[in-house]
Amino acid sequence: MQHTLREHLIDVRGELSEALALRPYAGATIAAYLDGAGLRPRHTWDQTTRQAVQIVTDQAALVDLWLRYRMATLAPWPMRVRRAVLGV
Repeated sequence: MQHTLREHLIDVRGELSEALALRPYAGATIAAYLDGAGLRPRHTWDQTTRQAVQIVTDQAALVDLWLRYRMATLAPWPMRVRRAVLGV
């Protein structure tokens, strides 16, 4: 069960990242500004590239915070399932 949940969470992160990358931004897409940015020194990035990188970084942080919150509310769930199965 834990392995399957991990795979689903990875899929959700991937889908959210892809949807964000394809969003219009400054006359192109966010992905267009990220493409190759990691291969160039940061001091060579223009303002739009810096902002695109920040948008992606912020979204990743928000997704992680949301998942941590949701997982905290799910924590009692496996115990409730075990109790239900055992009839306790």
